Amino acid sequence: MMVPEETPTLRLTTLRRLVRSSEPPLIVAASTKTADVSAALKRSPRSTAVIVDEENVLQGTARLADLTAASSDDPIALAMSTTTPQLMPENDVESARLVMDAQHTDRVLVVSSTGGLVGVVTRSDLGPAR
Repeated sequence: MMVPEETPTLRLTTLRRLVRSSEPPLIVAASTKTADVSAALKRSPRSTAVIVDEENVLQGTARLADLTAASSDDPIALAMSTTTPQLMPENDVESARLVMDAQHTDRVLVVSSTGGLVGVVTRSDLGPAR
């Protein structure tokens, strides 16, 4: 008699594995003009731009809705948010869901121990709650 192989659940999936299979984030330099980021977000399937410095170290995030009050000539660094929650690639998907619920947000940033961006996980990447 053959025993059916168990199907792995998202609960056991690390964020590193999930980030590999999701849409790549829109990454922009902190010096990029707000108007350019706004235009890129309108063309992108992602709703969030990730702002990094010259060494790819995370600085913040920006959503299209957040940019309406910003001057189009200002660098995105002046309009970005620095409060988006962050998790490590080794965290599991359930951790991301719990953080999103606790922080009332729809995304978490996945960053390495050195602050380098690994990816962005959104609530839609997680699928339905279990």
